[in-house]
Amino acid sequence: MAKIHPSYLGPERHKLARLVVDKHVQQRETLKQVVSEQAPRPACVLDFWSDRRGRHYLGVAITFIDRDWVLRVVNIGFRSFEERHTGEKIKVCFSYSH
Repeated sequence: MAKIHPSYLGPERHKLARLVVDKHVQQRETLKQVVSEQAPRPACVLDFWSDRRGRHYLGVAITFIDRDWVLRVVNIGFRSFEERHTGEKIKVCFSYSH
């Protein structure tokens, strides 16, 4: 950024970290409220994929149909997944995703 605007001073890393954490907490609470009001029984979806380098990832999403009959899909997390995709490994990874 200094090349574009030499006098620019970015935010301090602690302030930026606090902003990110605060936003995460806010989004999580909003999601809880929306799901509790509009989706008493959301479905949990696990999705595995690999990038072009062959690294594996596990994504976790919830899906539900809201009061207006609109299908909603909300990604709630993802993480790298180094293990084979056995049921036991998925269970262990998923239980630590929260």
